[in-house]
Amino acid sequence: SGAIVPLGLLSAPQIDEKECKKMQLLKKANMLLAIASLLSEILAITYSTVAINKLAEVQFPHTSGVSELLSKHFELAWIGSNIHFITGMFGFGLLVGTKAYFTYEKKVGKIAFCWSIGAFLQCTSIMNQGISLG
Repeated sequence: SGAIVPLGLLSAPQIDEKECKKMQLLKKANMLLAIASLLSEILAITYSTVAINKLAEVQFPHTSGVSELLSKHFELAWIGSNIHFITGMFGFGLLVGTKAYFTYEKKVGKIAFCWSIGAFLQCTSIMNQGISLG
């Protein structure tokens, strides 16, 4: 999440009123993506921190394994950490592509942005495969 701040927020592309509306909209969406990605990572860290503190501070009855411990006592933290971490990483990957697009314009930027979209779709496929396994 530390890279999201300089990549998407501190070096965000400036909106030029002379640009076409499509480019202005893309730059605004880029800023919103950066904010959403950063906040999603912060939520993942918060869920994880609370769960770790709970593990250290609370005595739980013995379970047959980690899976049972998580499902009985940490289901929300487990789901929240995973969803927000993955969502933030997806957004970060897309920010890399948009940064290249805004920096190098059409030729190199389009290639980098397509790679970013490709990685996003591959990650989505991996997540779906993992979910389907249970």
